[in-house]
Amino acid sequence: MYYENLLEDNGFYRIHAKHLVNLRLVLKYKSLGRNGTIFLKNGIELDISARRKAGFTKALKEWTE
Repeated sequence: MYYENLLEDNGFYRIHAKHLVNLRLVLKYKSLGRNGTIFLKNGIELDISARRKAGFTKALKEWTE
């Protein structure tokens, strides 16, 4: 939680309990019902938890504007 708080103003968002991602590296976002998946520029594919999906889409939109 400490690092998450430090990084959130710099374009990072926690998409899952195990994943804190840099929004600048998101290449593609795919909504899958309650959950979602993101594809990063380095080829990694990560699932977004249902609880964090709405917050993620808002953060991604704000960061890319």
